Amino acid sequence: MALFEWSKDYDLGVPEIDEQHHELINIINDLYESIKMGRSGSTVTVTLDRLVEYVESHFETEEEAMRKWSYPGYEEHREKHEDLRKKVHFLKDEQAGGREIATFELLNFLADWLKEHIAQVDREFGDFLHAKNTRNIL
Repeated sequence: MALFEWSKDYDLGVPEIDEQHHELINIINDLYESIKMGRSGSTVTVTLDRLVEYVESHFETEEEAMRKWSYPGYEEHREKHEDLRKKVHFLKDEQAGGREIATFELLNFLADWLKEHIAQVDREFGDFLHAKNTRNIL
């Protein structure tokens, strides 16, 4: 069973963002499975690297769109992104330092953070884009 099950409630109706959210969830679920199955540290490291890279890429996409569309909630939204950036970089640093990381507690934090972020913070941005009558964010 996956750690994070997608729900239609998370769809923002902004295809590029929705697709990226799906991929983030897939990566978190892959990391969860790697740890749950006791896979080697190198497998966990590769998956964690994917997560860090994808978080950066996804947040850059959202933030670029917010600037393009002059989203009034940009600064607050960017600060929330920064919180997760710090967390995933912390996980990566812990793994690189040979310390045991990505406990289920931390994975649950990531999944819960993403669920809340999509359902509330990203939803506000999605609604803003819909009010602008656009689905093409960039």
